[in-house]
Amino acid sequence: MKCPMVLACLLAIGVGAFGQDKPAAAKKPTILGEWFLAKETTGGELAAKLKENVARVTIDSESIVAGRTAGYKLDEAKNQIDVTIDGGPKGEQGTYSGLYELKGDTLKIHLALPGQPRPTGFEAKATTVLLVLARGKS
Repeated sequence: MKCPMVLACLLAIGVGAFGQDKPAAAKKPTILGEWFLAKETTGGELAAKLKENVARVTIDSESIVAGRTAGYKLDEAKNQIDVTIDGGPKGEQGTYSGLYELKGDTLKIHLALPGQPRPTGFEAKATTVLLVLARGKS
């Protein structure tokens, strides 16, 4: 008689454990999606070209499209981004090292021109471009 009672207790404990849902992990904000260039975009000559020629930026898991396609790599722990442009006008090719910051529906990407040191903050200079992007509404 003890054996069926013990088995019933173990089953009840086991079913109770399986019936409990684990707390859902908070969904991490993502930079993926459609973005629109904001007026605050600043920096050197490249920023002026972007403001003049690019309205929408699309970011997927492998590339950023802002007029043309570029590859990118993220270091989420350091909020660093490296954007690589192959092809296009001379002087615009290469790897742009930078930082990114996502707050709500605003994404800032601060990139140094190829060969320049990675920015340490979000103040644009003549050798950098600070993109300020607003998330597109679906």
